[in-house]
This record gives sequence, structure tokens and C-alpha cells, in this order.
Amino acid sequence: MSRGRIQFDIREGSRRLKCLRNSSGLSHDSLSKKTGINSQSLKNYEVAGRSETEYIARFESFGRMSVNNAVALARCFGVSVDYLLGLTPIETPDVDAKAAIEYIGLTEEAVNTIRDLSIKDPELVRILSKILEDKSTKILLQDLRSFLLKAPEKTYHAGKEKNEKGE
Repeated sequence: MSRGRIQFDIREGSRRLKCLRNSSGLSHDSLSKKTGINSQSLKNYEVAGRSETEYIARFESFGRMSVNNAVALARCFGVSVDYLLGLTPIETPDVDAKAAIEYIGLTEEAVNTIRDLSIKDPELVRILSKILEDKSTKILLQDLRSFLLKAPEKTYHAGKEKNEKGE
């Protein structure tokens, strides 16, 4: 009986790790202290090799990342291990939010906004639910989609019309 292997995108995972570290303002050494992962391993995971041989060796290092290291890095950056390994474009480690994103098709930011609203203003979320349940909302959204598709060169924000130049 053969076991199925999870295929993850090593290049994407390496890129994501580097982006997460840079956007957090962490050096390899400071990330090493936070996670307990050897600084050289972190550099290797990010695929920073200069020659083709060095690049391949470091690239393969990401594919050999231990589960403990993947979990430590994901927790440090507040992302899911799946995101870190390039298995999903969804950053959140919250499985309920991830399920909503995948099932409904909302963006991660939209789901987070609704979740935050449900904590800060549950009445507003109940109102939003009622609006979405109303049959006329579906018609309104279809009309809105048609309108926006007819005028792709314009964007609308806060009731003001703007063209691509922002005028």
C-alpha cells in the first residue's frame, strides 16, 4: 500500500518565509532566537544561494524542513503551516475562518472584518445577515455586478467616482 505525499510548493514557501521575516523586521538571528531554529537553517530555507549549486542545496533544505520548525515559524508569524509551505493562499491559522473563506469564497480580509464585527458589534452582524437573507439583495448585487462590469475603467469609493488616474 503506497502512501500519498503532500506536494508543496518549495519556491513559494521559501518566498513566503522571506517575505514574512522581512515584513516583521526580523533578522535571521532574531528569528532564530524567537523560534529556536538555527540561523543558517533559516537562511537556507529562504534560498539565498549565489551559485546554481548553492541555490539547489539551499532550495532542497526547505523541502527537508522539520515539522517542528514549520510549526515554530508558522506560530511566530501567525500564519498556518499550510500557508507557510505554499499549500494554500490563505494565511490564517484559524480553521473556522479558513473553512469560511474556502466555502463561501470571501477574501480573508472580509472574513476577518465580519469576525471582528461579531465581537465588537453583534447587532450590526445580525443586520448584515438580514440584508443578505433578503431576496431583493440578490437582485441588487446582480445589478451592481452588471453595472461594474460595464465600467471597468472606473472605480467607485465612498460615493465618489474616480478614474484610473485617481482624478
